[in-house]
Amino acid sequence: MKIEEYIEATNNAETPEELFKIFLGELECLGLDRVIYSYMTDSPFLKKNAQHGVVRNYPDDWMKYYGENNYITYDPVYRAAFISRKPFTWNELERKNELKPKQAQVMREAREAGLRDGIAMSIQGPSGEIVGIGMASSMGGVDSCKNALSKIYMLVNQFHFCHSDMVMEDVPLAINCAQQLTPRERDVLLWCGQNKSSSDIATILNISEKTVEFHLAKIYKKLGVNGKILAVLKASHLGMIRL
Repeated sequence: MKIEEYIEATNNAETPEELFKIFLGELECLGLDRVIYSYMTDSPFLKKNAQHGVVRNYPDDWMKYYGENNYITYDPVYRAAFISRKPFTWNELERKNELKPKQAQVMREAREAGLRDGIAMSIQGPSGEIVGIGMASSMGGVDSCKNALSKIYMLVNQFHFCHSDMVMEDVPLAINCAQQLTPRERDVLLWCGQNKSSSDIATILNISEKTVEFHLAKIYKKLGVNGKILAVLKASHLGMIRL
């Protein structure tokens, strides 16, 4: 489905199960049919403790084996996700790092369990908490070009925003006065949603590129994000803009 349709569908999902089904459906179009979503650290914001595999469809036998052997201690993908805020492939991780024998064993046995051509990333929340998302193919041959990874980045962040909203306990997703966007900030963000560069937006709005960057910095601070895609997705989810 188109990005606007995905955002609308996930925003309107009524249960975590429905949300995950929509998310998984889009990933499957990219050849990724296995997903695991974890709280890598405690989350004061969500009032959740660290937990591996909060939402997942990884094979149950692999998850049991992984836990019994304490593989989370050695898993190089899990470790890399702590510091990477953009999608990375398992192949890239193995190519750029000399894995220790135990780490290589985890990767080899994961593939033997039917988890191939993996991609992972993490998201840092407003209180510094980190969630991690692992995705893999049971068939292999996943497209990991720049455009595919950018789409995965968008899909994952939108899923995370919606899932966090659903599972919050006594933490209403309200927009306080300090978060409200000005009309000009909304204009800038809407054009970001149309994949316009800062230079393009400056021309369209008849302002300087420096002013566009000033507005973006204010938007990022208000929304607690660090990039245009995240800002557009979060503002849309909060109802601040309509794509």
